[in-house]
Amino acid sequence: MPADRIIEESRSPSTREQALDVAPIVVAHGWNPVLLVTSPVHLLRAGGAFKNAGVDVIPAPAAPHSSGTTFAQRWTPSPDALESSQKSMYDYLGYVYYWSRGWLKAPR
Repeated sequence: MPADRIIEESRSPSTREQALDVAPIVVAHGWNPVLLVTSPVHLLRAGGAFKNAGVDVIPAPAAPHSSGTTFAQRWTPSPDALESSQKSMYDYLGYVYYWSRGWLKAPR
C-alpha cells in the first residue's frame, strides 16, 4: 500500500471513539464496507462499535499469538498465558459494558 493512500487515526482513546472518528472518513471516501483487522478476541466488540457508528465492516482477525509450540507449553501456566487471559477478560468485560450502554450493533 503506498504511504500516500494511508489515513491514520491515532487520537481516539477507545474503540468506540475510534469508530466514531473513523466513520466520517469512511463515508467521505465511499469506503463502505471496510476491512477491520484486530485481534480475534477484540473483533466482536470492535465490529459492533463500528457497525453502531454506521461503518459496515468485514471482520479480519489478526493471527493469534501462541506462547508455546507444544501441547504441554500451551496448557502450562506462564506469564504469556496470564497476559493473554487478562486481555481476553478486558475485552469480554468491555463488550458487556459497550452492550449495556447501547454502543453495539449486531454484526452482519
